[in-house]
Amino acid sequence: MNEWDVEVTAQSTLDFNAKIMAYDASSFSYYQIHGRPIPDENVTLAIEMNDNSIGDLDFVSLLNVYGNEISHYSLQKRNKSSSRGFYTTTVMIPHQYFKLAAVGTTKSTGKNFVRMHRDVIEIVNIKLDHLHEKVPLYLNEDLNVTFVITNAGSQDEDVIVTIKDDKTFSVGIKSRTFHLKAWTNQTSYFTIHGGKTKGETTTITLNAKPAATTRSHSKFQQIITYLTVEERKVDKIPPVCNVTTTSISCNDPCKCSKMNAFVIAEIWDEGEGLSEITAPNTPLNSLQVHGFSKGLVKAKGKVSATLIIDCCRKNVTIDVKDLKNLTSSCDIPIDPTYDAINPCTTTTTTTTTTTTPASTSTISTSTTMITKARFANKVK
Repeated sequence: MNEWDVEVTAQSTLDFNAKIMAYDASSFSYYQIHGRPIPDENVTLAIEMNDNSIGDLDFVSLLNVYGNEISHYSLQKRNKSSSRGFYTTTVMIPHQYFKLAAVGTTKSTGKNFVRMHRDVIEIVNIKLDHLHEKVPLYLNEDLNVTFVITNAGSQDEDVIVTIKDDKTFSVGIKSRTFHLKAWTNQTSYFTIHGGKTKGETTTITLNAKPAATTRSHSKFQQIITYLTVEERKVDKIPPVCNVTTTSISCNDPCKCSKMNAFVIAEIWDEGEGLSEITAPNTPLNSLQVHGFSKGLVKAKGKVSATLIIDCCRKNVTIDVKDLKNLTSSCDIPIDPTYDAINPCTTTTTTTTTTTTPASTSTISTSTTMITKARFANKVK
């Protein structure tokens, strides 16, 4: 029997390209994934066909390296009039290398056509996430660049994570090694030091790869982020406490424990943010705050403080402190006439009558009764 090597070539004007995308909830937009996809992750696949006049795409198939189908997904067309077709769908990344094949229907004959992308998409079991900084990079100050490294595979993995930046702001350790059990993660950080020039931007690259570089799946994950040096503003602005609503009818010291004062105050800080809100010498839970978080600044919201307290006091104070220990307070009068030593004093008259055969005399005596009340305040 003769053996023949047969070479088949073909040419087509129809082609497509594909991008694996992820959704960013903070900007309500999609961005292309850098690095290699992680198995079992749901990602958005964006496909662009170079000639929209030939036909429409119906679905995309994920094929293994031998051309066998792993899975397929229906495509949704995103444009109607452009000469190029744009389609999207959501796919789950398989646990093996794969290729993409787009399947469609021609407009002229109604027959199916298939276009296979020649590139093999390589997966990796290492996932690298960057946790965005909560504070800016200030002039001549340190900042931690925090990341999470995850082993998404079923075997233990030794992983090396490194940092590089084009302005050489990174200081200290620039490489960390992790031993990750299957399906586990660890959080760590690198430190960078802000430069001496306001507005200078550094490009930071975080890179993660298996320590055993000879293994077949030893591919890297990479994240690129940017940080700009800012000048720290000196906070000289104290926080603000402003009483907006009061309902106070405290006019009977003898019944003060059964009467309440109701106060609502609005609180904010235009500096570096609020630190704490308290009402000293008041019962537990008499002060309720809504919308408070440490570091909250006015641009991101105000705090509503509600105080409900008995009338057995001359006044009450809501104290506010910011992150720079600057303070302010709301001083609220409750009952200016209240006397904590003798809170309740009443006078009564007692009459005594003596009768004799010769005459009747009435003797009146005055007795003063003092009732003392004790009140226990808990300091918050």
